[in-house]
Amino acid sequence: MENKGKLIAQSEKVNEYYNQFTDSYLSTYGEVIQAFRPKNTQELHEYVIQHADLKEEQLILDAGCGVGGPACFFAEKLQAKVYGLTVSEKQVHLAKKLAADKNVSSLCEFILGDFHNLSTLYPNLKFDRIVFLESLGHAQHPELVLEEAAKVLKVGGSIYIKDFFPFEIEDNDLKQKHQKVINAINKNYCYNVLDLHDTISAARKNKLQIDFIQKFKFQDDITARSDFESQNQVDLFGEVEEFRVAEWLELKFTLPEY
Repeated sequence: MENKGKLIAQSEKVNEYYNQFTDSYLSTYGEVIQAFRPKNTQELHEYVIQHADLKEEQLILDAGCGVGGPACFFAEKLQAKVYGLTVSEKQVHLAKKLAADKNVSSLCEFILGDFHNLSTLYPNLKFDRIVFLESLGHAQHPELVLEEAAKVLKVGGSIYIKDFFPFEIEDNDLKQKHQKVINAINKNYCYNVLDLHDTISAARKNKLQIDFIQKFKFQDDITARSDFESQNQVDLFGEVEEFRVAEWLELKFTLPEY
């Protein structure tokens, strides 16, 4: 019961966060709320389509779909059925409106729900592809989310994760310096920065096979991120000169047929 209470509390916290900041995201990020991105968001979507291996005939779940920008693009580009899930009522409303504006309502289904409970929201073995586009870090228990994702994934289907993972630091003083910034990221973005080893372990415990873990092959444009942080007075480093605390990675796992 205690764990269930924590999950509900985190879900409500994320909902409140996006109720408060979605308008600010829209004014800085547009309809694609992803911090690590090339200058052209269409390039980002095309990249995800290629690397997550999204195709026309698939059923695709965008878990943590934001205001629906990526999901609507995938639906329009591929003429594929795309499902979007978010814990924010405001984002569900905006995603449905965006789908209507782009004439893809028949291909997009957006619902309110917590991705810790995927198997209660969707049938087992439903999806060909599940994507977490800078969303898994909002989870109270990412390992539970991956366990649930594996249940609703078809045999032969795959999970694609786009997120950032802290560097491994052995020096205690430097480690504390890094952790202070990580704590600030978690606080300001209602996040729970992922651990790479824990993420891989959770995937493998659920019989998911590693396809790849790699850096992105496009140049990061920090404009939207900088504008958002400036607009909302987000200061992750304080008086310390900025430094890299993590690396952006893309991970893909497949549920093997054997």
